Amino acid sequence: GDATRFLERARGLDPGDPAIALNLGRAYLVAGRVDDAIRTLEQAAHLEPASFYPHLNLARARLQRGEVAPARASLTTAQSIRHNPNFWADVEHQVTAAERRGH
Repeated sequence: GDATRFLERARGLDPGDPAIALNLGRAYLVAGRVDDAIRTLEQAAHLEPASFYPHLNLARARLQRGEVAPARASLTTAQSIRHNPNFWADVEHQVTAAERRGH
């Protein structure tokens, strides 16, 4: 969509900006471009490792791709950064349900 194209242009102008990487990764995730989302969110997490949101969104993206163990790892990192479950409880439930299904 338009937001994705705008963020891709912004990313080209400033590839080291973690906020642009995070928002582009989220836009890719919403657009169903899970592989692009994971790659971009990994870059966002690398640019700003203490930021909660890249890790949480990586957990969501990895879960969409069926990668339950990596989703759990990303979620665990997010939880270690922000302890308040109000921010991650929904993803915790999704990962736990996938683990119980044996994925």
